[in-house]
Amino acid sequence: MTKFFISIQGGYQGLYIALFREKICIQEVFKNDKRASSELVPYVQELLQEHNLSLNDCAFIAVDRGPGAFTSLRVVLATVNGIGLAASKPLIGVNGLQALSDQVKASIADESKNFVLLLNAYNDDVYYALETVGNDREEGCEKIQDLLARLKAGYPELSFVFAGNAVQLHAEKIKEALPRAQLLDEFQVATAEFVGLRAYQDWLEQKNITTKVEPLYLKTQYFSLKKPPL
Repeated sequence: MTKFFISIQGGYQGLYIALFREKICIQEVFKNDKRASSELVPYVQELLQEHNLSLNDCAFIAVDRGPGAFTSLRVVLATVNGIGLAASKPLIGVNGLQALSDQVKASIADESKNFVLLLNAYNDDVYYALETVGNDREEGCEKIQDLLARLKAGYPELSFVFAGNAVQLHAEKIKEALPRAQLLDEFQVATAEFVGLRAYQDWLEQKNITTKVEPLYLKTQYFSLKKPPL
């Protein structure tokens, strides 16, 4: 039986939705609207109806679980969790930095390259994934100037390829700290296609399948409570 599934990415400015037949991406649409995540359900229905399908035809739903913009990520995941519950469909959450890494490496097939994936965490913070040849992968959230200083001191012999939506934002700082760095502006966030490809592999291996996807923030959220007047 052919396995269809939907893949969704909506952590920042817009919303990507892709329809797959097994590992083949049949169609991907992008809604360039900050509020698009609030219209996720009709967008999914519209895409399925274009191919005479419904959620009943889908084996599972894949979604980027972050890191990303706090509010958009919460809205998308809450909606996807609701769709999964209502339609009794399993969910697979995908690390957006890993999906972005897959996307960049599909374009740059060079195993000698060292990569830094950067996503905007606001207030000069970045979500990052550091992937150096022959070493373990590292990811987290850090001030951009601290991350660059650490790369400069820790890897003086290496040059890096930077990609992600925080690259253009911090381009001058990156070039000043690491003059040999290659900055790729064409990769902003992982598309739903690459989120779906990674989720499909998990589906084949029957791992990371859940009924509720939790967000991957990497950044501690600080809140303060106002004391009532005495």
